[in-house]
Amino acid sequence: MLRKAVAFAVLLSYVRCCTVPREKGFSCDGKHSAMRFYHDAKSGRCQPFFFLGCGGNENNFANREECERKCHSSLRTEQDLPRNQTFFLAESACSLPTSAVLQEQAMACRTTADCAAGHTCSSSGHCCPTRDHICSLPTAWGNEPTEFHRIGRFAWMDSLKNCIKFRYFGLNGNANNFDSYKECIDFCG
Repeated sequence: MLRKAVAFAVLLSYVRCCTVPREKGFSCDGKHSAMRFYHDAKSGRCQPFFFLGCGGNENNFANREECERKCHSSLRTEQDLPRNQTFFLAESACSLPTSAVLQEQAMACRTTADCAAGHTCSSSGHCCPTRDHICSLPTAWGNEPTEFHRIGRFAWMDSLKNCIKFRYFGLNGNANNFDSYKECIDFCG
């Protein structure tokens, strides 16, 4: 009976710690904001955020490793996923020259009919965004700057029929996000 109670308490601790939404807290005397990590229940990943110093909740870890150690046991691998369940798209799943594909939710698929509009079923069994879909997305700066600086990237602007440089914050955004002008123009131009 004691073993079951301990297991239940550990499960409740995980549910509370790894599934509650991120809380940035509030500024307080003598404490500075700091880069911390939280478990994003939707994507199943540990993501960085700026903690303001006080308050917040249990979904707040000093580093990515601590977050993954605490919350990793519940993460499912791609092989565990049933057909038509979303997962966090692996970089190699679609082989696209875009930096933000990792931020897109993907679906397991057997045929393109299983995928949303603007996506096709790849040989790896993942719904991947098509070239036309990626290049039609608006420029998205993302959010939560990493290390207090933005990253220079390129995005296709359909109205100009050219790639433009923009400053990416480092997280989220969309797949219209390329490391270089050449990658962008080669893919979308």
